[in-house]
Amino acid sequence: MTVKCPPIIRSLRPIARAGKRLSGTCDLGSHQHHTRLGALGPQLLEARHARAASTTHHYIRFALSPPCADALLVRRALQEALAQSFGAALSHTYLDVLWVADTGEACVVRTSPDDAASVMAAAAVASGRPRLAVLRESPFLPSIAAETRTLF
Repeated sequence: MTVKCPPIIRSLRPIARAGKRLSGTCDLGSHQHHTRLGALGPQLLEARHARAASTTHHYIRFALSPPCADALLVRRALQEALAQSFGAALSHTYLDVLWVADTGEACVVRTSPDDAASVMAAAAVASGRPRLAVLRESPFLPSIAAETRTLF
């Protein structure tokens, strides 16, 4: 049985290939990953896991034109934009429309940090309606509350 390594471990492989010798281990479910990281191996793995756990969501505030107060239409527009830009595989990216303004001029979307750049890029080049423009993005939800200038 082949088990795919998570991104945290894959990012450590170049360090291991560089020839550092002592090993650290990472218990991930039913198997262990052994890396050649040197004396700091276990601390490095622990720091990577802590950082990955602290940023589980990414928040994006969009401006909508024409205004659209329906969260399902916003989600569909984002999925169509992802399909148009990246194909069927990324059109099913995890997205939550957390908030749509009463006027329908803005919304807040939650996604994973790995997918945030793809979502913003797809929204920027999408040709569908409503038109989405990124106002602000952050891993910290309160930081996107009152920003109104367009990033791209």
